[in-house]
Amino acid sequence: MRASEIRDLIRVKPVELDATRRRLSSCHDIADLRATGRRLIPRPVFDYVDGGADEELSVRSNTRAFRRFKFQPRTLVDVS
Repeated sequence: MRASEIRDLIRVKPVELDATRRRLSSCHDIADLRATGRRLIPRPVFDYVDGGADEELSVRSNTRAFRRFKFQPRTLVDVS
């Protein structure tokens, strides 16, 4: 393997100076965002926002609505 081929395989990401963008770049799903929020936001504020209000009706309703959507990747479509 030549050095130019190795260079193409090993790519160093540029340093991100903006702390918010750096944190968000490591979040790949809602669980990652939630974990980052839990670390950064004061506990009472996070619990209020994360838990919803009273019986958490809006949280359950939103969760149910998002579960109705499914991603359908369209890779290898019409590759004749």
